[in-house]
Amino acid sequence: MDIILHSMQSIMSIVIMLFLGIMLARAGWFDEKASKLIADLVTKVSLPCLILLNITENFSRDTLGALFHDMALPVISVTVSYFVGSFCCRALNVPKGRRAIFKAMFYVANCIYIGVPLNIALFGEESTVYIFEYFAANTTALWCVAVYQLAVDGADDDARMDWGQTVKRILYSPLMGFITALLLVLLGVKLPFFVKDTLKYVGFMTTPLSMIFVGIELNKTNLGDLKMNMEMFVAHMGKFAVGPAVMFLCHDFIRASDLHFKVMVVQASTPVAVALPLLAARYGADVKYAAILTSTSTVLFVLVVPFYMWLLHIYLG
Repeated sequence: MDIILHSMQSIMSIVIMLFLGIMLARAGWFDEKASKLIADLVTKVSLPCLILLNITENFSRDTLGALFHDMALPVISVTVSYFVGSFCCRALNVPKGRRAIFKAMFYVANCIYIGVPLNIALFGEESTVYIFEYFAANTTALWCVAVYQLAVDGADDDARMDWGQTVKRILYSPLMGFITALLLVLLGVKLPFFVKDTLKYVGFMTTPLSMIFVGIELNKTNLGDLKMNMEMFVAHMGKFAVGPAVMFLCHDFIRASDLHFKVMVVQASTPVAVALPLLAARYGADVKYAAILTSTSTVLFVLVVPFYMWLLHIYLG
């Protein structure tokens, strides 16, 4: 119980920043220009810096190769979750502007801001290698699949057929930061200390600014929009159930240590990435919808973690 309560601190800090954004918005601190400024600052400056720092700091050519050699569980989980999300999106006839966000709930996880401190609190420092194993699969899915779909989903019908414009909308700072980081790792380039320090300070603005942005958008939302209708229910079930369920189904067929398996289940169940509303704003998708799903999945995760810790205890003995 003490370990679970300790792990909740990483979640509660994010929830507090979310409510800070709501309170500041209600106090009249932000107008539309300020909200757009925060979105641009995160997507074009702080988030690329954070991606570049995380990948170059935690991977080398050798560890990157070893990591990809043992990634069956996260890759299968993310892939199956994506296809289940796509099927549910079609079955529920989710409207344009929300489709990419709805599907992202199934396969895009907050595996850094929440996943890292939570897994270390639950399983210790030795879980780090498995944490970043899931991070590699999840980040690739976010920047190579979700960003593309958001760009298409946020465009009007005429722009959807303009492939040049679509590619231009995809190739923006965070994705280029991800590609640049991978190239630096593969080439064995080591960043100077002052560059790492700069990336750290700028990148660490991402979480607080993202949650304040989510709070601003939630402040514009009517309470009636927060009702758990069928679409939102399925989206949350996709977030908290599909990925972990795939892990359990694959466990008997894919060799993994108990620690490896525990980390994969917890990482798959983490809330949707806090960058989702920012990316929705960047590409013209439904920002309020993304903000609602991000905030509700973060709050509900407080109940999900104890359940999966209990289930893992029963399953693994």
